[in-house]
Amino acid sequence: MLQAANTKILTSRDGKVSSLALFPCSHSRRVKFYELRLTALASECAEPYPAGTIENLVVTSGSLEMVVGDIHHTLVAGDAIQFKADAHHGYHAVAAETVIYLLMTYAERPT
Repeated sequence: MLQAANTKILTSRDGKVSSLALFPCSHSRRVKFYELRLTALASECAEPYPAGTIENLVVTSGSLEMVVGDIHHTLVAGDAIQFKADAHHGYHAVAAETVIYLLMTYAERPT
């Protein structure tokens, strides 16, 4: 169980993007679940993750422009996307605060 009082919110240097882990983080987990909040016009860029990493993203409010590699997408509240996160990718809140839920699934590690 993760109680709200024990959660840690990570915030970008400029204070425009925040990330909240929605269950306790552990390096052994293959799946991680986050809430991301971007203020109006805020952007966030992500480096490629290891091959086999998949992101599932749902926009719950606002609208989002995003790029994965060279492909651009526009999503509004209620839209969802799944993509391979082993390429550069980024998010940009279009006009208002945008809230997204992000489920990351990392590739299985060889045993």
